[in-house]
Amino acid sequence: MGKIEDKARLSNLILQIIEGVSDGILIQNEDGEILFFNEVFLKITKWNSHHLLSHQEEIVKQLGLTGMNGSSFENKVVRLKGSEERFEMSGSQIESPGGSYYLLRMRPVSDSLEKKAYKNSYEQLFNNVGDPMFTGDLNGNISTANPAFYNLFGYSEELLPNLK
Repeated sequence: MGKIEDKARLSNLILQIIEGVSDGILIQNEDGEILFFNEVFLKITKWNSHHLLSHQEEIVKQLGLTGMNGSSFENKVVRLKGSEERFEMSGSQIESPGGSYYLLRMRPVSDSLEKKAYKNSYEQLFNNVGDPMFTGDLNGNISTANPAFYNLFGYSEELLPNLK
C-alpha cells in the first residue's frame, strides 16, 4: 500500500475517532474559518450546521478560540434560541506545514457536575452503609474500606495497605 493510501486511511480513522468522542469538537484555521465540527458539538450547543457556518466570526469570538493553546477554561455559550449554558472547554494550537489550526474540545459543565454528584452519592453510600465494604485491585490488595469494615474486623486505616 502506498503512502497516499495510508494517509487516506489514517484520515478516515481520525475522522471516525473524532466523531466517536463524547466531547464537542471544532477545528478552525488561523483565519478563523471553521473547517470541521462533530455531531456532538451541534448537539450540545443546539446550533445547526447552517447557523454555525453562516455566523463563523461571531461564533469563533463567542467561543474564545483566539490565542488559546493548551488552556482549559469555562465559557458561557448562547445557544441558537437565546438560552445560555456554561461549557468546560480546552483548546490547543496545532502547527502543520499548511499553517496553524485550533482544536476546541467542549462539554457542558453540568456533565462534570453530574459526575461529581454521582461520586459524592456513591461515597456517602459507601461510608454510611451498615455492611462492611471494601475495594481492591486485581492482586487482592485492599485499597479502601468503609467504617463498618473497620468496626467489624477491628483493623485501623494504617493497616489497610498490608491487608489482602
